[in-house]
Amino acid sequence: KGYLFSNRCLCLNPFQGFGNVGSWAAQLINEAGGKVIAISDVTGAVKNVNGLDIAQLVKHSAENRGIKGFNGGDAIDPNSLLTEECDVLIPAALGGVINK
Repeated sequence: KGYLFSNRCLCLNPFQGFGNVGSWAAQLINEAGGKVIAISDVTGAVKNVNGLDIAQLVKHSAENRGIKGFNGGDAIDPNSLLTEECDVLIPAALGGVINK
């Protein structure tokens, strides 16, 4: 079994990027020692250059039906995630969102 791993940072895609695929990808990357710095979903986006606490974000998302209001990072404009500096961008959004 393989993991996508970076020793610097990872940036998850905006636009509903913390659903089934995005949340599991973030958990697996985190367990493998990667650092997830930014995530968004349909409710908002959050960034922490030191790495997000994925377990707490998963819990917050389940309890609040989204990541909006998570206090483990700074709220940012979801549209800015595609331009954040990172080693790997994971497009875990609905199909057709990234089309150019």
